[in-house]
Amino acid sequence: MNHRRRADGIDPVARSRSRRRALQAIYAWQINHADERGLIAQFAHEQAHEAADLEYFEDLVRGVLRHVGELDAAWPGTWTAGWTRSTRSSARRCGSPPTN
Repeated sequence: MNHRRRADGIDPVARSRSRRRALQAIYAWQINHADERGLIAQFAHEQAHEAADLEYFEDLVRGVLRHVGELDAAWPGTWTAGWTRSTRSSARRCGSPPTN
């Protein structure tokens, strides 16, 4: 594919795809609790069929997994404001961290 690259050599279309795939991988990790290597390998294999920046994808996924505690602590209860007890229960079953 012939995408326009920025002056620094980065392909914004490939980066966008990598961000989307990283978000999907992190969601899969929350649901399945897969190990980092297997998770990246699965999504890297799927990315091989589309123009994506694999190194950027791996950096994003590894960064989130390494800092998940800090990320969770930075947003305590923010995205769950207004949830009912039932909603919080469902989220916990799906792998989301418990909220107050």
